[in-house]
Amino acid sequence: MSLISNPGEIISESQAVSSTSGIILPFLHEVPNVVPEILFALSPIFIMYLIFEKRVFKLSKTSRKKIRKEILYSFIGFVLFLTGVNAGFMEVGRLVGYNIATLDNNILLISVGFVLGLVIVFAEPAVHTLTNQIEDVTSGYNELSHHLIFIKI
Repeated sequence: MSLISNPGEIISESQAVSSTSGIILPFLHEVPNVVPEILFALSPIFIMYLIFEKRVFKLSKTSRKKIRKEILYSFIGFVLFLTGVNAGFMEVGRLVGYNIATLDNNILLISVGFVLGLVIVFAEPAVHTLTNQIEDVTSGYNELSHHLIFIKI
């Protein structure tokens, strides 16, 4: 956006946060935000499990206990993962983005964006799966599949 319009001085909240707080404090502030999100995401799965447990599965007591323990482990794992992403990686991303955006070198900004976008596309398994599916369906003869094959290489 700063390439199209001149926003003036860019103010970064991440610089203020990173200079005044320690290492652990951003993570502790993020946990209360992440926990409701994970509860909201896992609640439909847990509710469906409870419904099917009573009506369809008819599992033993030890199996039910084991499944509930594994759901708890999933909850804890998601909370730790998203807390680390939101408090750690997102903050680093903001700092790197801020520092690159404040440079007067627009070519560097565009180059970094291009490389990051390219790496994300290559790392996404769905792109590889889509490429293979298009090849299978069209027997390798489709203009779109040729472009995707070129990207895959």
